[in-house]
Amino acid sequence: MTSTEGLTAGLQKMSDYTGQDTRLRILKAAAGKFAAYGFRAATMKQIAADAEVNDVTVYRHFPKKQQLYWAAIEWKVRTSTFNQVVSESLNETGHPREMLERLGERVLAVFLNDHSLGRLIYFAVLELPEEKKRLYEGHLKPLMDGLTSLIQSWVRSGEIRNVDPHSAALAIVAMLWSPYNLQELLGMELPSQDSVKQLASEFAELCVRGLGAKSTTTQAPVS
Repeated sequence: MTSTEGLTAGLQKMSDYTGQDTRLRILKAAAGKFAAYGFRAATMKQIAADAEVNDVTVYRHFPKKQQLYWAAIEWKVRTSTFNQVVSESLNETGHPREMLERLGERVLAVFLNDHSLGRLIYFAVLELPEEKKRLYEGHLKPLMDGLTSLIQSWVRSGEIRNVDPHSAALAIVAMLWSPYNLQELLGMELPSQDSVKQLASEFAELCVRGLGAKSTTTQAPVS
C-alpha cells in the first residue's frame, strides 16, 4: 500500500468513526426528547440541538422522524440490558417461585434505573397505534414466548396446575409492568432500589399461588 492509499484509508476510517459517533449522539438525544415529550411534541430541531449537530445531519442519518423514533427505541432497549435480563432469567433453572422472583427483580431494576425506556414504549403505543404490532413483535414477544414456554414446562412437570400458558404469561407480564404503569398514570412513587427485592418476592408469591405451585417460603401463622 502506498502512503497516499494509506492516508486515504485512514481518513475513511476516521470518517466512519465520526459517522458512528454522530449517529450515537443523535440516538441518545432522540431517546431523551421522545421520552420527555412524546413522538409528536418532540421536534427534529430539538433533537439536533441536543446532539450538537444541525438539522441536515439528523435527516441524513434518519430521513423520517418515525424512522428515528424506532431507531431510538431499539437502541434504548438494546443498551438497557432488558433483552439480556429476560433471556438470562428464562434460561435459568429452579423452582417456579425462585425463577419468577429473579425475573421480577431484574426487570423491575431495568425500569427503575431508566424511566425513559418505559416512557418511550408508552408514547409509541399511544401516538403510533399502527406500529403496535412492530413494537410487540420486536421487543415484547420474546418475553411472552419465553414465559409461555416456561409455564408449559411447569404444567408438564406438574409443578403448577393446568393453566393456559399464554394467559398466565400475559398476567405475569402485566404484574411486572404494573409498578411502572401506576407511577406513570397515577403519579404513584416507583419502588426504591432497596425495596425492589421485597416487591419481587411478593410478586413471585402472588404468581405461584395463582398458578397453584407450592411456595418455597414459610408463611407466618395468622394470629
